[in-house]
Amino acid sequence: MEAKEVKSTKRGISQQERQAHLNNWKISGKSKKEYCLEQGINYYTFMSWLTPKKKNKVVRSKPAPTVKGFSEVTLPIKSAGSPFARISYGKTAVEILHPVSPDFIRQLLNS
Repeated sequence: MEAKEVKSTKRGISQQERQAHLNNWKISGKSKKEYCLEQGINYYTFMSWLTPKKKNKVVRSKPAPTVKGFSEVTLPIKSAGSPFARISYGKTAVEILHPVSPDFIRQLLNS
């Protein structure tokens, strides 16, 4: 008859022994601290047995491939509607599509 292999932890307590302690504590009716004192178990070690450990998996993704050169970008053409203001001087005309302050127009004309 083969002996069943028991996994030991760093300190020599198997998963089965941990589970047995947890089960015995539950049916004992004692506080965690009382049970640990009687059994000679470190309280904080016992507490760590109560919460399952999460494996720290780090998911690393590969960076997106770098493409050199230019890409065409197409933007939708929006109708501007009628301009807010149109300033003409000879053959030159400036259309201002959005509302601006009178100071902005003064600065534009003085440039």
